[in-house]
Amino acid sequence: MGFAGQVFAARVAIGLAIPSPQALSQAGSVLVQGASRIYGALAIEQKRRQMESEGRLAKGLVSLRGIVTNQSAALNSMMEGAVEDTMKRLDQTTQGALSGMFKPPKEVRRLLWLILLKQLKLICPELIFLGVE
Repeated sequence: MGFAGQVFAARVAIGLAIPSPQALSQAGSVLVQGASRIYGALAIEQKRRQMESEGRLAKGLVSLRGIVTNQSAALNSMMEGAVEDTMKRLDQTTQGALSGMFKPPKEVRRLLWLILLKQLKLICPELIFLGVE
């Protein structure tokens, strides 16, 4: 190293050397490019991990949906059985009165018609035969 190099090295060592604006610009550009690449790589990694996480969440949701569906079906079956048992016990307690309340619609209409006719006969017997010859 020549004398000028030694002087420059001494100035750098004690902090007196000032780089040129072009050297600063070039060093800044290198730093910016490096930082840009680092942040780009971090963004790519973040996106990859996010996609993995979303995939795990989607699988978890499918699994959870299946569990909820199965539990719902089991609970529904259990409740239907309990309601049926309760209704049978109530029917036995009321000596069949409860099951007598739930007749088929055709039977209900026939009974209702008979009750109405009976009441009409009591109220106005001549109306029953009105229009019948």
